[in-house]
Amino acid sequence: MLAHFGLDDFTRVEAITVTWPSGLVQVLRDVPADQTLNITESPPLLTATTPGNGAVNVALIQPIILDFNAAMAPGTVVYILTPSLTLTPTWNSSYTRLILAHSGFAAGVNYTAQVSGQDQAGNFLAAGGAANPWQFTTTSDSTEEAPFLSATNPANGATGIPLDQPIILDFNMAMDAATLTYTLTPTLNLTPTWNVGFTRLTLTHPNFVTDTTYTVFVKGQNPAGYDLAAGSVPNPWQFATIPGDPGASPDFIYLPIIIRSAGSN
Repeated sequence: MLAHFGLDDFTRVEAITVTWPSGLVQVLRDVPADQTLNITESPPLLTATTPGNGAVNVALIQPIILDFNAAMAPGTVVYILTPSLTLTPTWNSSYTRLILAHSGFAAGVNYTAQVSGQDQAGNFLAAGGAANPWQFTTTSDSTEEAPFLSATNPANGATGIPLDQPIILDFNMAMDAATLTYTLTPTLNLTPTWNVGFTRLTLTHPNFVTDTTYTVFVKGQNPAGYDLAAGSVPNPWQFATIPGDPGASPDFIYLPIIIRSAGSN
């Protein structure tokens, strides 16, 4: 782009801001007056990453956040994480920040991340900003992980469950109550109650049906947005209620039969 600044010879412009269609903003400083300048758009840069290069003790549920100095074209952006992990991308409205969510890093592992792509003007991501590729190491504390079920009551495979037994779900960390969904088959109306720390969910209900096997399934996220992961506690899981009451009225009755011998009065 050619730009002419038609001021007198003794004037010097301290700073001129140029905003390109891609969203890139360039600041030209100490621009000489009464001259025509050929201004070219700089390529996009990766300006910051979270975790940063060389970071240690990174939380296992920490999302990867990439900041760019220009609006990127999402369809061109490719990201690689080694060791590999399924990454779910979310862009901000200006396409300058990319958040990569995941189910949880492994503990005590060194990861390498790399990103490539183009801005919305077709310029390729260039070196010169934040390190790319970059490395970080996760915490060795394995208790920092994705949320999972730590216990259920009734437990999987339990039998003889009382008809008024509430369903209790314990999680290894605080959950986002608004994201929790649960299904019970056969269905019953379930009323949820959380403890103060949002680590225990109690589901009350009308009485179960006797001698019936129920299946429960739950899913949801923690406040950081990470999905409930598989753990040692089965999900879904099943339990069976108590048998029918042996003292209940039967579906048939016995009638006495009187047999008289022949010739009797």
